[in-house]
Amino acid sequence: MTRTARRIPEMPAYLAWSTQAPQYERPDITDRSPGTHYWRVPPELVDGIVVDCLLRYDLDGLVGILNHFPSGSPKLDRPGVITLVVHPAKHRHGIGTTLVQAARPRRHGLAAPARGPHGPMSDRPHLAS
Repeated sequence: MTRTARRIPEMPAYLAWSTQAPQYERPDITDRSPGTHYWRVPPELVDGIVVDCLLRYDLDGLVGILNHFPSGSPKLDRPGVITLVVHPAKHRHGIGTTLVQAARPRRHGLAAPARGPHGPMSDRPHLAS
């Protein structure tokens, strides 16, 4: 069975870049080098909800966010939901595609990524490029 992404006709305000990006300007996210990096949101930040994130950076900073909710969430209500947000000035540059492709090998969510010398996934050239 092939799964396809479902477009949301009107993007909810909580998924806008202006509300999502500031959440990732945190001191515990230390690797902001260009590439794709994994970060798990500490459950205490979102009422015990587990959120696995792939964050995409370029020389300008954060440009893409893919969030996976393996247990669901109050707003998204079912397990396995993925949200994808790309910086408005970076649309049509392949950032969303890169994040989705990075997430695909992880058939059971984004947890337990490989660790490289420079952080999660940095030893995987196809994910850190």
